[in-house]
Amino acid sequence: MRGCLGVERARLLAFHYAGDGSLAAVAALKVPSDQHWSDVFEKASVSVGPADYKIELGWVYIVPSHRGKRLSEDICRQLLAGEPRAGIYATTRSNNVSMIEVLCALGFARVGKPFPRRDEELMVFLRS
Repeated sequence: MRGCLGVERARLLAFHYAGDGSLAAVAALKVPSDQHWSDVFEKASVSVGPADYKIELGWVYIVPSHRGKRLSEDICRQLLAGEPRAGIYATTRSNNVSMIEVLCALGFARVGKPFPRRDEELMVFLRS
């Protein structure tokens, strides 16, 4: 199952369920492969020590009918509380204004330059 590849790299998974019991949001802190990490940081021209940012905030997805309720900030804040001292990075599409606002509210700062991936442009954010 192609969609399931990588879940074994999750360090922490978070799920938010709506009042009716349906899944409303999901997010993870994951430990990506060294290859993925170096590819992202190289493409974005980010020069930090590899040991400093080995955990990635990712897989943040809000079910469309639950968007606009600040769930992404809440679920990410809960995940980050589980790793208060770790250097964490995140990527997001450069046109994903909502996620950029969430990352900034959570103490992330944009670094490097935007870079292409498939048919989109990504940016890297770091939290120290």
